[in-house]
Amino acid sequence: MSDALYVLTRTAGRPQFFARARESVRALDWPRVVHVVHTDDPRDDYVDGDIVVRAECHSPNTGTATYNLYNNTLLKIVPNNAWVAFLDDDDEYASADVFSRILDGADHGTIHTGMAYRGVWSDGKGKTWNAIPHAKQKQYQTECVVMRGDIAKKASWWGYKGGDHYYTRQLVKRYPTQWHDVLIAQAQVGKSSGKRVDIDGEEKRGSLNASQDVWFKHFVKQKKGRQVGKLEKLPYKEAEILERHGYGRVTYKGIEICDHTEAA
Repeated sequence: MSDALYVLTRTAGRPQFFARARESVRALDWPRVVHVVHTDDPRDDYVDGDIVVRAECHSPNTGTATYNLYNNTLLKIVPNNAWVAFLDDDDEYASADVFSRILDGADHGTIHTGMAYRGVWSDGKGKTWNAIPHAKQKQYQTECVVMRGDIAKKASWWGYKGGDHYYTRQLVKRYPTQWHDVLIAQAQVGKSSGKRVDIDGEEKRGSLNASQDVWFKHFVKQKKGRQVGKLEKLPYKEAEILERHGYGRVTYKGIEICDHTEAA
């Protein structure tokens, strides 16, 4: 029996992008795939996965790209003896058999790498990462790699830009890599690097009842003891106004893991 493949995805405000990413995971022909999806906003009611992680957002004092830190949380869910891959919510797998082609008989002590097409950029040209095998390559886009859980946990993500390169650079120093001439993932049409927007260029979030109490995390020091990083329960209408002015984020308190695989 083949070992499970865990696919880790973070999503925020992108229901259309996410739907395509999710469908490409469902279409994979690997015998057992577990899609682990992270959300930090209760308004993102489109989030779906085999395991859904609803978690409190990080404060800006932990980095300028704190969404990278969510991968450290997701990695804790992956068993050591399972395969693990990363997929952004605005990417999709190139074909259903990408992992069957790479992992059938693959060495467990190796980081397996392939190609990822990054889409058409503003100059009209396509850009492909890892287009040829680099024996001495020191870092990779994470959608270009798949490895065992025990290896994946030997490195950690940071809360700044370039998190995937920072993460894979740690691993490549410790483990061998094997190149596969396979296009693993590709950017969806409309992908906007680093921006939380959907296919049409707009951020898509649901709404909550104006009088409903929500958790709000403060990003800016204010009056009345509201310190950076403090989590406070506020009426949604008040929290939304504060968020609109850049004072913080509507989010969850702590972390909740909903494992739908147990009922399957």
